[in-house]
Amino acid sequence: MVVSVNWGLSPNYQSEHPDTTQNIENTDIHANHVEGFNAALRRMCSAFRRKTNTYAKKVERLQERLNVIWIIHNFVRVHYTTKEVPAVTLGVIEEGLTLEDVLRLRGVNSGTKRNQCLRRRARE
Repeated sequence: MVVSVNWGLSPNYQSEHPDTTQNIENTDIHANHVEGFNAALRRMCSAFRRKTNTYAKKVERLQERLNVIWIIHNFVRVHYTTKEVPAVTLGVIEEGLTLEDVLRLRGVNSGTKRNQCLRRRARE
């Protein structure tokens, strides 16, 4: 069954790419990639290993950890299948970053109270 929705836009509008098929069998629907990523996330970050928030008492700290994992996953780590950094594959950057490059980035989590305090101490 092909689903076509007209949202009141011009008749030339195509809601999906013409080559995209909407015929998905129930056997094709699975969460393997999501579960694999969740398992990798739990291995990389101890805050996600437990069902309680023992290691992540503040949402801000949990978000900081997710930001670091996101940067490493997309800009540093080489993908197993494509043998390239995902951001390079998508054309976001020309070559993958090193951890040293990531640590030199300015403005990453610069607004947190902890980082403001560290900058203030460094100026003194």
